Amino acid sequence: MSLSMWQTLRQWLGARQTAQPQAAPLPPLPPPQRHELQQRLARLQPFAQPGAQPLATQALVVFDLETTGLDRQRDSVLSIGAVRIQACGAQPGIALGHSFARVLKVPVPISPLGQLFHGLTQDDLRQGQDPRLALLELLEWGQDALWLAWHAWFDQAMLHRAAQQWLGEHAPSSRTGKMLLPLPGVCDLAQLLPALLGPCPACPAAVQPDDTPATMPAKRPSTTPTRRSDHDLDAWLQALGLGHSARHDAVADAMATAELTLIALAHAQAQGLQTWGQLASLATQRERAQQQPVF
Repeated sequence: MSLSMWQTLRQWLGARQTAQPQAAPLPPLPPPQRHELQQRLARLQPFAQPGAQPLATQALVVFDLETTGLDRQRDSVLSIGAVRIQACGAQPGIALGHSFARVLKVPVPISPLGQLFHGLTQDDLRQGQDPRLALLELLEWGQDALWLAWHAWFDQAMLHRAAQQWLGEHAPSSRTGKMLLPLPGVCDLAQLLPALLGPCPACPAAVQPDDTPATMPAKRPSTTPTRRSDHDLDAWLQALGLGHSARHDAVADAMATAELTLIALAHAQAQGLQTWGQLASLATQRERAQQQPVF
């Protein structure tokens, strides 16, 4: 990140210290559409977790979210991008032409500075899809897959919160009133990749606590602040010779993450790993060493 971009980010985050407006309620769905939504939600099955699924053949959903900011409690999802990785002969491959892209018609304001990071305008949101339908379609689209993201702890939290916000009132509930809305656990490629390939040679050193801007929202406490940060997506793309000019577009970021996923899978198989359970165990070992969550 350039100095000017870093200063812009500090300015944006500093301006966000005041209370941010929450998304306004959506108008009620017409009864037939509401009934259909409820029926489709009731048909959702629990999502799989990493286990005995073969690395070479298990379907994957790699997704990315663009949001109004980095606060998992206050900010809103603006757009969703996802691609699928499926068996392609003897090796997995990206299912080109089978991506998922939605801009959500959420009633939230977009600041000019925020627009610099995600590129979305108020007109884009006005022309977007009802978030209730978009999120349901995403969950249906990924029912058979394991889910991955870069910095999954953030995307999973935002996805789950958005689903509960927009779909919760329509989801079935148990006798005790507990909402029964199946949601995917998400594997963090930012942990898997360095667990398989080692430190990223192009990644910068981690930010020291004294250098962290006072306006930066807390994302994850670190007990090892002097270690190298191996979680920079752009640095990994550079290190592995992958170029993406459209970064910070949800589908482009998902595609970049999917390409890194294929590299990770090739290295996992070369190291003798055969299942997602084995790969998850390797990543969990690194998680414990780094004291950051993977799933």
